[in-house]
Amino acid sequence: MLESGLVVFIGNKNDIENVIVVQQSNGIDVMYGYVENLNIKVYDYVEKGTYIGEVNNNNLYMVFSKNGKYLNYEEYLK
Repeated sequence: MLESGLVVFIGNKNDIENVIVVQQSNGIDVMYGYVENLNIKVYDYVEKGTYIGEVNNNNLYMVFSKNGKYLNYEEYLK
């Protein structure tokens, strides 16, 4: 996990499989896609750095958004 937050969705979304959406405590929603072997469930609160699952073949998909608008990921992966 990049930041602490609440897991609000687990499933498939927008043709992306194995999606996890976390509402981070900083107000940013992060959608992680293609995550397998999950060890969390919806409404779990996860701390920064928590292992949430695995990604095979380096296919991690991440989208950052706030108030329904997409954000530039480069600002958050420094």
